[in-house]
Amino acid sequence: MQISIAQDRIPTTSQKSEKSTNIASCTTTKETIKKNPNDKILDLFNSSIIKQTSYKGIELKGLLSEVKLMQRLYYLNNLDVCRYYELKEYDTDLKRKTFKNTSEGQLLTNELKAKKQEISKSKLYYIFPLSANKGWAKEYNLRTQTFDLSYIIDENQFIPVQGYINFPQLTIKCNPLIKQFKEKRYNPNTNRYSYLNTIKIPMSEKVALPIEENVDKLALVIEFKMQQMKYTTYQAAIFNIVTYCLLGVSTKIYVIDGKVNKIYFSL
Repeated sequence: MQISIAQDRIPTTSQKSEKSTNIASCTTTKETIKKNPNDKILDLFNSSIIKQTSYKGIELKGLLSEVKLMQRLYYLNNLDVCRYYELKEYDTDLKRKTFKNTSEGQLLTNELKAKKQEISKSKLYYIFPLSANKGWAKEYNLRTQTFDLSYIIDENQFIPVQGYINFPQLTIKCNPLIKQFKEKRYNPNTNRYSYLNTIKIPMSEKVALPIEENVDKLALVIEFKMQQMKYTTYQAAIFNIVTYCLLGVSTKIYVIDGKVNKIYFSL
């Protein structure tokens, strides 16, 4: 999130990869689930990852580590050379347009095009540790035969798109068997709205039981490809508060152990 004077608004509807790409650490502890040769492991080595570090915080890894922030990913996606490279002397639309047409501007634009193409072609992984849902429901629903995961999304991080699932700053088209239910909530202390979002993932009781037994050690992982970037704004005093959000299409979802990447479930 950043504070910014309003920009052109979209409607609200390669550094080296890190050596360790496990969710937490490759170090084995007594609490780590023991490896079994029959276990299936999700290989995240050299993968590009967006990891939810708290209900508001995210961390970018792999190809995305150079980008560092969702805001800069938005600039990269739009080939906004001056803002991506923080060329602050070009502080008006006219100055930015003029620079982009120079030989230096064209060189930097071509660099951004190559970065954008590489990211667009790559599989990305969104990792949501189940412990990051801050005490909301994460259990099997016997009536609907689904594993239900609830979490809060601030209104400014929520972009409603038909057929897509919402996460903080991400909106991803997932397998249609996964359903989403949302409840809009008002906080009188902050005078702000948020959504209590619940996703329902179909699975059997046999599969769900080990997930429940280890739930705070596990993570939801969504494999997807990036489509586009959007942003939302809301007014705070004289400023527009801007939040940048990614839209993508999922190819697979997993529930895995957070240390050894053992797969408990996939769809």
